[in-house]
Amino acid sequence: MPINFVVTGIYGNSGQYVDSIAVACSELRADGTLGPESASSARYGGDGGGFFDIECPPGQAAAGIYGGAGGYIDRIGLYCMGPPFNNVDGAQRTTSDNGGSSPGQPNNGAEGHAGGNGGRGFDMRCDRPFNNVNVLQTGPVLTGLGVWFGEYLDGMAIQCGIPIPPSHGDGGR
Repeated sequence: MPINFVVTGIYGNSGQYVDSIAVACSELRADGTLGPESASSARYGGDGGGFFDIECPPGQAAAGIYGGAGGYIDRIGLYCMGPPFNNVDGAQRTTSDNGGSSPGQPNNGAEGHAGGNGGRGFDMRCDRPFNNVNVLQTGPVLTGLGVWFGEYLDGMAIQCGIPIPPSHGDGGR
């Protein structure tokens, strides 16, 4: 993703486990607000499960992920926060009230997370730089995900960064 884009949602397929995942991103504008979702990554993982789409509320960016994992990633959700994107302590988990949904698909975004209910809980947030080896931390918001996968997602890492809005020109001087 370009340097001025941040993660604003995740989508993919899930059932008992998270089968596949991709990120949706929005551009950070020069005035510090987010544009509409206009970029996404490739989808990684298997083809099983039902579709899910979890989005941060409008104008907010992802600041981490949470979920459960055992042998596979069992479930996943997002932490989201609004501008000026510098107070991760104020980040909130996606819920059925502020996250994505997939009608007719239990736990596929309808409860703010996708996937099943198994596994041991995990919490990876951009404000916790060194207590989890799966966090590459250089700033307060999510700029990417790393995934290990086969038929299901086996493991994940988050990449955090400082969003850099585009600068205005100097008038051609």
